[in-house]
Order: sequence, then structure tokens, then C-alpha cells
Amino acid sequence: MLWRVALGAGIALCAVVSAAAAAPSPAYRAGLKVAKSRHYERPECYARVFAVHAHLINHQKAKNFWAISDGPRFSTAVWNECRISR
Repeated sequence: MLWRVALGAGIALCAVVSAAAAAPSPAYRAGLKVAKSRHYERPECYARVFAVHAHLINHQKAKNFWAISDGPRFSTAVWNECRISR
């Protein structure tokens, strides 16, 4: 009987961990918003790559927004994985 309780608790814990892992990050949500505003064909792919390369910026005028560093790394990754040319 005790093993059934332990098994049930373990299954419940796995479900909670899976749900937390499936929740999109703030960077992913920001990338998805950008992709949809630009009408990209595969916004989920763009958002996934954006989340990997984005970092949080805090300026005096605009606080807490996600940005990508200038350079070819992000553009190359978006093209290779999503076939999106920005």
C-alpha cells in the first residue's frame, strides 16, 4: 500500500515538472510577439531561436525588454533553423 502512495506522488511530481518545463519563457513570448507582428510563416521557430539568443535590457527610458545582439549569429541561426530572412 505504501508503494502505491509513493508511486502516485512520483507521478504527480513528474506531471508538475513537465508542466513547468512546457511553460514558455518570457524571451520566447517576446520572440513570438515579434514574429507574429512581422507575419513570419513559422513564428514558433523564430521564437525558439530568439529565446536562445535574447538578453534582457534595462535602459532609463525603456525597462525590461528583450533584445538580440547585433551580428550574424542570430540571423544565421534563424535562417538555418527556420528559413526566415530578416
